[in-house]
Amino acid sequence: MHQSTVGAVPDGPRGRPRKRPVERDVGAEAQLLFHLDGGGRLVGVSGVGPTALARDLRVGQIMIERVWLYDPAALADPRPG
Repeated sequence: MHQSTVGAVPDGPRGRPRKRPVERDVGAEAQLLFHLDGGGRLVGVSGVGPTALARDLRVGQIMIERVWLYDPAALADPRPG
């Protein structure tokens, strides 16, 4: 099992996350967590699972760099659309 994070996980009061991350199951024992700021901007991506998640985390890093606003429902859905 491997865990990695790219970007920043936003802190709220007393170091707590500002919002609950959007969860996406990506296979057996693997999960991505998308961390959004209060305005819906993606600021961090965490992954728990096999090292194969490295590609997904790299895509998450590119998404962060583009500074777009994301729909949480779309982030949670693993189907391309």
